[in-house]
Amino acid sequence: MPELPEVETVRRQLEPELVGKRIEGATVLDERLTRPEPPRSLERAVVGREVTAVARRGKYLLIGLEGGRTLAMHLRMTGNLLLRDPEAGATADLMKNEALGAPRLYEPAPEQIFKDLLPRHVQVQVYRALLESNAAFFAAQMTAMDAATRNSTDMIESLTLYMNKVRQAAITREIIEVVSGASAT
Repeated sequence: MPELPEVETVRRQLEPELVGKRIEGATVLDERLTRPEPPRSLERAVVGREVTAVARRGKYLLIGLEGGRTLAMHLRMTGNLLLRDPEAGATADLMKNEALGAPRLYEPAPEQIFKDLLPRHVQVQVYRALLESNAAFFAAQMTAMDAATRNSTDMIESLTLYMNKVRQAAITREIIEVVSGASAT
């Protein structure tokens, strides 16, 4: 299924080809797609109308017609649009080497894809570098906090040992004083 950039690329390529042109004929191939309007009614309503705009809403292409009507199209799973060339005098389809009366595959040109993808690629690479830098900062911060925790634990153990020695020395001194006082009498 096409993503938004692919749909936007198709929209940009269709716009100069369609805006200002009139629809010469229309055939609804799947009647489910026109509900609640009957297919023949829709075909009659669009034939002869001029295309005023080509827009996109999400993954839908919107073809604006004179008189306020809008055709909504989805590129379906393939991400491609099949068009029929109205010029019978054309000799070949550039994509498939078929007669132009056959369905044509309309895809973004390689130059357009490159033009759209290069800035996006650079943005992603810069964003990735920023994320990695941020992750490195947090990893360094976590390592420093771990070292500080270890140092504080060592210091607590050392001070506890010192406090116990001092207390034991005081107790020993008092016992010696009591014993020496008792033996003096």
